[in-house]
Amino acid sequence: MGKIKRILSLLFASLLVILTFSGCGCAKISEEEAKLEIKKLVDASYDLNVIIYGEGLPYYERTDTINQLYAPVADTAKYKSISNLKVDIRKTFSESYSKILEATAFEGQEGVEFGYHNQPRYIEVLGELMVLKDFYNVDFDSDKYGEYEGIKVQKYNTNVIKIVKISKRFVEGEITSVDGKTTIRVTLVLENGEWRLDSPTY
Repeated sequence: MGKIKRILSLLFASLLVILTFSGCGCAKISEEEAKLEIKKLVDASYDLNVIIYGEGLPYYERTDTINQLYAPVADTAKYKSISNLKVDIRKTFSESYSKILEATAFEGQEGVEFGYHNQPRYIEVLGELMVLKDFYNVDFDSDKYGEYEGIKVQKYNTNVIKIVKISKRFVEGEITSVDGKTTIRVTLVLENGEWRLDSPTY
């Protein structure tokens, strides 16, 4: 009986080793696979960039929010909670870059150069997701807050991707905006067996 247990233990240990190395993404991916990963992640990042840096989620005014910084997110919005939005951010971006996006979206950031504080783009009040109506140029001393201008989020043509570098845990590629005016280099990193964007795409 003891011998059988030892054999079974050895077999189980061998199986664990095989499963670990087969699922770790240790083999370098092909150029075509790299292009597919870049396309998938860059396409997914577009909506997130619009939500965080661009127009943001749609909202509606209530009588109690007309003169407030925040308004409730519309019922038609894709996301109804911060936790749901975080899930898609972390499925698309690396752990380190997700922290940057989440800081902007949910914490606000200190503007060292200009000495102002950007309010969080989204907050939750009594379980309700609220969006900052004027994300930029918020003047707390004026009678009327400055109108939101935002960043024009670029959409990129992910049907044409130039691979610059591939390693076992790192991919670099170049993509060009749909209007053909802007070319950027995007970086992918392998985290927990999944590829994630580790660079801005807006």
